[in-house]
Amino acid sequence: MRTKLNNINASSLFHFTRRFDTLQSIVKNGLRYSYAYEKYSPEVMSIIGQNSALEGLKENDNGVAIPMISFCDIPITRASVHMDKYGEYAIGFDKKIMIEVYDLIMNPVLYVSSDKLRKAMDDFSGLYTESEMGVLKSMVGLAKKGKSSKSYEVNNLISSFVERKYNMGFVVGLVKPVYDLSTNYCYYDEREWRVFWPNINSKNKGWKWGVSQEEYNKNKNEWNEQLAHEKNNYITFCEGLLASAITHIVVKKEVQIPKMIETLLQSKTILGNRDISEEERLILISKLTSLERIGLDY
Repeated sequence: MRTKLNNINASSLFHFTRRFDTLQSIVKNGLRYSYAYEKYSPEVMSIIGQNSALEGLKENDNGVAIPMISFCDIPITRASVHMDKYGEYAIGFDKKIMIEVYDLIMNPVLYVSSDKLRKAMDDFSGLYTESEMGVLKSMVGLAKKGKSSKSYEVNNLISSFVERKYNMGFVVGLVKPVYDLSTNYCYYDEREWRVFWPNINSKNKGWKWGVSQEEYNKNKNEWNEQLAHEKNNYITFCEGLLASAITHIVVKKEVQIPKMIETLLQSKTILGNRDISEEERLILISKLTSLERIGLDY
């Protein structure tokens, strides 16, 4: 089949970073979830309902810190603007494999332009409050029937509510404006996909609502350090799928290629997997290139 050289979107999902040693760490251990900050309207922030943690929010506190991993769906020869912002080192993953393995927690970003859709999101946020009130009424009803707070019925009710809360947050977490009106930066050009951290039951290391940009900047390193010790905190792939899942390993300069080859040949783990055959390592080396080479040849 003839290769399509003018695809608008890529068959790979790329994750960019600014440092060579960070790319080495990704190759060895996998991509790690970390907190990213998103700001929303006060109406959308009410998805948490009348939670005491959100009482008395200031105007600049209408943000949420979300544990996620971001990718872009841009052919690498067209990603120069993206690289200027996010870094000139990259790892690419086969999009179809990513969708199959992480279908429950990954999706392209929903870019919002229409005022009607913005109002729809405000309306959507009110569903949480309605759901919360329904749970409280059900719990009162169960208490009247003699069911304790540790009963199966109550635990099942709470578990369902926690999952519903996560599902609503999942939608909100995908919403992003087409433009940053303050800078006129076009977010839509990033063609972003997001994978959200799947642990919906973590109280202290999950989504942090009602956060200001200042608070996020102050605490993100500590939050990420806490998250680093959680289970399932890396994107990785099972044995036999690794070599086909990784499509590109891109360093900035040609002179860095030997060092990355050394990493691929000698590292005890590749994307967190220990049982890596020599054949798989050689296949991954064949997917290694540099931006210098791409600039000269494409």
